[in-house]
Amino acid sequence: MKILFISFIFGTLLSLNLISSKVTTSSNCDASKGLFPIWIDNRHGFINQQGEVVIEPIFRNLGTFSEGLAPARFNGTFGYINTAGIFAIPPVYDYATDFSEGFAQVYQEGKLFFINKKGERLWNIELNSATAFEKGISRVSIIKDSQRIEKVLDTLGQLHDSEAFLDWDGDLSIVRRTIDNGNSDQVGIKHKNGKMIVPFGKYNEIQAFHEGFAEVNYIDTTMDKNSFDNWKYGFINRKGELVFRLKKGMSIYENHFSEGLLAVTTQVDINDINSDDYTTWVDTAGKTVFVKRADEKGTPFLTGRSFSGAIRNWYLMDKTGKQLSSNRFEWFVNNDFSKNRVLVAEHDTTQRFTTNEKWGVIDSMGQYLIPPQYDKVCDAEFQKEGLLVAIADKETNSKTEDVYTGKSYHWGLIDTLGNWLIKPTFTLVHPHGFQNGLLYVEINDIYGYVNAKGDFVWRANKPSETSRKIEPLNIAFMARGYNYVFPSDYRRESYGGDTSTTHLCLAKPINPLTPFPINQLGIVAKPDVSAVFQKSFKGFKIYIYNTTNDTLKIDGQDNRLYLTMQALDKKGIWRDIEYSPSSWCGNSYYNITLNPNEYWGLTIPIYDGDFETTLRLAFSPKRVRRNEPSPTLIYSNPFKGKINPAQFWNKEGHTATNLMDSYNE
Repeated sequence: MKILFISFIFGTLLSLNLISSKVTTSSNCDASKGLFPIWIDNRHGFINQQGEVVIEPIFRNLGTFSEGLAPARFNGTFGYINTAGIFAIPPVYDYATDFSEGFAQVYQEGKLFFINKKGERLWNIELNSATAFEKGISRVSIIKDSQRIEKVLDTLGQLHDSEAFLDWDGDLSIVRRTIDNGNSDQVGIKHKNGKMIVPFGKYNEIQAFHEGFAEVNYIDTTMDKNSFDNWKYGFINRKGELVFRLKKGMSIYENHFSEGLLAVTTQVDINDINSDDYTTWVDTAGKTVFVKRADEKGTPFLTGRSFSGAIRNWYLMDKTGKQLSSNRFEWFVNNDFSKNRVLVAEHDTTQRFTTNEKWGVIDSMGQYLIPPQYDKVCDAEFQKEGLLVAIADKETNSKTEDVYTGKSYHWGLIDTLGNWLIKPTFTLVHPHGFQNGLLYVEINDIYGYVNAKGDFVWRANKPSETSRKIEPLNIAFMARGYNYVFPSDYRRESYGGDTSTTHLCLAKPINPLTPFPINQLGIVAKPDVSAVFQKSFKGFKIYIYNTTNDTLKIDGQDNRLYLTMQALDKKGIWRDIEYSPSSWCGNSYYNITLNPNEYWGLTIPIYDGDFETTLRLAFSPKRVRRNEPSPTLIYSNPFKGKINPAQFWNKEGHTATNLMDSYNE
């Protein structure tokens, strides 16, 4: 397992995806108001389409506008601002989310509840988790008798069994009930008016509706119940009527219709379950439209087209199954030809795997409008401004190197004929492309928004390590563990890297002139010894030392210690304000050696916030394992500090970036 140096929010937070903590603040503009987020010195605001600042960058957290309001944090707590930058709902919450259908989730002292746009607390329900309202419901969980129970909350504050909303489209819901004292269950379909469209027990399973049809399966009671052939599959309409059922030897390939066609797998010999099969496309009456070979799988139809074939070897076909051109494609963005163009890629067919694919554009007949020539394309596709494409550089830039290909790229804009509107200039663009006329871009150490001509309407320089404003770390979540250490004899070349260890925290011999307490493994905090944390924030030094006569094997996780900061809450109880994430990869877990009379010197952040308290470090030399007694913790000396309320409960979270990233928390 490769070693992960995680600095998610501890860097400058100027990267496009690191604008804020868990409040959504990516560069998606608020299309209804034409507002675009900006950030300077870790403070957030908004500009308009002309690049004029309309909300000063003074907020530590600032979400996107929804229904006229945006969650915002000026100091330690969240409220909601209007488009003038004024708090319409006072900042009294630990954490706040976007409004949806007139409701928003907020937290106070770690407790979750909903508010309306007046800031009024709704429904006296103790929620453990909740989703945003969609189509009139929120999927929530509550804790009852120490058990987590899934429920559905409606806009009147009524809780329903989640089984009653297995799939809900606003009018119809697939519902479930238990029978036989909970040993089995039955499904049906209920209308929002309460009328049962499909009674319980008629079908064993019911899938979600697509294009007015839902797949069902049931047991043919006229046949031997132990027979393999007694299971039947078919499709019902929204009235609950069985429109057709699959013939013997057929099984579902795609479980929903697409533009009136359905792909099913059909056996060559219906009496031999091990026989070869092929793909049959049928219409909504179950009638065969066309047949394909067994090795050909097609995408659902869209705008009358489907890509058929096999992985990395696709062709374009119409709704009669006809191959429209001889061109074959490695990848395709989608099969939406509503504008008569789709992005596709070709690759070197002599190699099984290659990073040398080239992107081009085809029309709805599979013919090239723009031949394959670009190294990357933006998933936003053609917009009214054009298409964002990238060309690989001849030399790799360490700041812009792609983690998958090892190459660096510059992005530009082309028209529908492949002519350059903006020549390759940008080292990064927003994956959603232009939004409301502007595009977020970066050019090395410059970031901002450009118009369709490539001219900056607003720009700023990323601060360098020397110019960066160093201040305490003010966040609204529990930070993930960041303390990485290495044994004194560690050498990177033995792990396939270079010989440099200057940036690593290696164990060092204890200086006799600055002794630690004898004969123990301990930790001491030195808040008077200033340091810079993650090159960006104020911090101070801590030391973990071994003054025993033994070589100690310290449990670690990809060289990260089980070391977290704790704080006294308002009730005087010690609680974690940081956490150690877990990894699903067994190779992440191993020992780190600390020899006799050695120490690790680490830098930890100085937190800032509204709540003044006492803090300490809690160190576990042994891994916390499930169903085993908790290991004895070693505590540092206490010290004074400030934090924010959400740091007691709101975990930072993490999204895995590639296969080598085994962390999800």
